[in-house]
Amino acid sequence: MGGAIIGFIIWAVVGFIIICIGISAFFAKKAVGFGLTSRRFK
Repeated sequence: MGGAIIGFIIWAVVGFIIICIGISAFFAKKAVGFGLTSRRFK
């Protein structure tokens, strides 16, 4: 049971880091204005 808990904690931390990278990339594109220009063309 201890190994499963440790594995879940590692999985949760890695997932949280990936989500943070995605959010930071989204705000970086938004700051540049890439998100607004891509929405106009769609």
